[in-house]
Amino acid sequence: MKVDIIIPAYNCHETIDRALASCAIQKLDDGDTFTVTIVDDASEKDYDSIAQYWSRLLDIRLAYKDENEGCGQARQTGVDITDGDYYMFLDADDTFASPVAVKTLLREAKSGDYDVVMGDFIEETDKGTFVMHKFNWIWCHAKMYKRRTIDRFLLRFNLTRGNEDVGFHCVLKNLTENVKYVPQLIYMWENCKTSLVRGDSNGYKCGYGWRDFVENMAWAAEELQSRRVNKSLIRDHVCYALCRIYWQFEEAKVNLPAETEENWSKIQDFYNRAVHPMVMEFGIDYPFMNDMMVHLKQEGGTEHIVPKMTFNQFLTKLGFFDDLKTAEADYYDNT
Repeated sequence: MKVDIIIPAYNCHETIDRALASCAIQKLDDGDTFTVTIVDDASEKDYDSIAQYWSRLLDIRLAYKDENEGCGQARQTGVDITDGDYYMFLDADDTFASPVAVKTLLREAKSGDYDVVMGDFIEETDKGTFVMHKFNWIWCHAKMYKRRTIDRFLLRFNLTRGNEDVGFHCVLKNLTENVKYVPQLIYMWENCKTSLVRGDSNGYKCGYGWRDFVENMAWAAEELQSRRVNKSLIRDHVCYALCRIYWQFEEAKVNLPAETEENWSKIQDFYNRAVHPMVMEFGIDYPFMNDMMVHLKQEGGTEHIVPKMTFNQFLTKLGFFDDLKTAEADYYDNT
């Protein structure tokens, strides 16, 4: 079997050697091979000399994009120009955690012909501490994808520049249950101060990057609708997303108040595109929404947030209760 390791790169010349070194030490089973493809997302200088240096140890290729479009589109370009049976993504400022990282996932992928195999990854935080992520459906880290399956689903990364992997995985996890989790460390998410996420962490988390997250939640809902996925799965996605958006919005108001108006506009857009249509079909009611909020709070992570607006006030401002009354009246008028 052949695996493609796709590395999206934008001005990552100072860190990419470390990423490539972690590729060079990978050891696969006999008969298995891997190719490394660097996708240059219109960087200020090329990676020719770097690729030439590592070609002594790696089957390495370069692809160049004419326009900088962000990590998601660089990943998609890498997928489009490669042909391996499976593929993985490695950010240019991250590393594989061990010499058997790729082999571990590939063995599992082959053993059950799985569509997705995922392992654990460690995140280095801004504070110098480390967080272990297990069975994580958010980021592309520590995952191997079967090309034939993703091609069959016609699933592609969208055009957002941040959190595009969140939208991608929100759709993918509702399209297949043929997934294998391997409880082994596969990937190191390094703390690179110049990356999109780390370079302006507050602005990304509470401003432009967060609005991309909300956009991806709306995009995923529309994708699931267009693919005629079971309505209950779409409902779960939409309600969970709205509850999480509420807490994140309240946190963002404190940490980056100047972005509040623009953030609210994006939330209203999400509501109009994803929530409103389901409410009007009488597919979402308040008890279910409230139960989802309780479930999210039980997951943890909201304890440090003191909201200035209650969840009911949030729903009222969005027009949820007015829509609910209209949908309920229409439902009983037609039955």
